[in-house]
Amino acid sequence: MKNIKKLSVALSFLLFALLSACSMENETNNITLDPSQKYQEIDGFGTCMITFTTWPEAYHDPAFWDTIVHDLGVSLMRIPMPEHMERTNDNDDPEVFNWQNFYTGDNVNRSGFDSGMQLLQELKSRGVNRFL
Repeated sequence: MKNIKKLSVALSFLLFALLSACSMENETNNITLDPSQKYQEIDGFGTCMITFTTWPEAYHDPAFWDTIVHDLGVSLMRIPMPEHMERTNDNDDPEVFNWQNFYTGDNVNRSGFDSGMQLLQELKSRGVNRFL
């Protein structure tokens, strides 16, 4: 039922956009929709969690994660990598990681990689398996 509602909203938006693009003067425009013809396939529905100095309370609430995955239908997640993870680039080689130079913890100014991983683990435990 949810997929039908999403499809209905998407088709309504598409029809509105097409009609809005048409000139309303003395021109006649015909639009033919063929729902059996596929032009693209949407593979996943995602969101992004913003990293804050402190995480919002919702990020610690299991009901929040259940809602976005099971009710909203999130199937992929994008989370920014902390820009302060590698404070100095020791070798200019993107294929070589010197983990001793990486900062993965939290500090008072920014959330570290471990907080982000906790968010991703909450989603993974609920079936989300794509992360950007």
